[in-house]
Amino acid sequence: MAHSWSLKELAEISHMSRSAFAQTFKSHVGTPPLEYLIQWHMSLARDALARDTLSISQLARATGYQSESAFSTAFRRVVGSSPAQFRNQARQPPRPAANGSPRKRPVLSRAAHARDEDTSTPPADTTTSDADTRHKRDRSTSGAAVGVDGA
Repeated sequence: MAHSWSLKELAEISHMSRSAFAQTFKSHVGTPPLEYLIQWHMSLARDALARDTLSISQLARATGYQSESAFSTAFRRVVGSSPAQFRNQARQPPRPAANGSPRKRPVLSRAAHARDEDTSTPPADTTTSDADTRHKRDRSTSGAAVGVDGA
């Protein structure tokens, strides 16, 4: 199960006050620390749902949520659809466009357009390898090592 980080824990690890840590993290990464963790968890969740590797209940626990309901609510808020809707849409093969070329799947998040302008948060269709690269880059530039255990 992923560790459920608190701002207090992250600040203590960094030997900073909560407010100083939050301000420093946001200035380096571009988003508040707990919002970054939510985005990271949802990036991992989108990848797992697309790969169909875990049930939604297992995925909720693996990303640090106490219940499937809490996970589903957070997923819908971040991604714009329920985990089940996201998985079902990811299972469907892309349909060819009118000109015969493959058509990309639609973006499932209303918030994705806003995030597309801000490269500091994971996009809606991030793969784990892209997320890992971004996470390593963000860790090296933030001055604070923020990880997710077990997810």
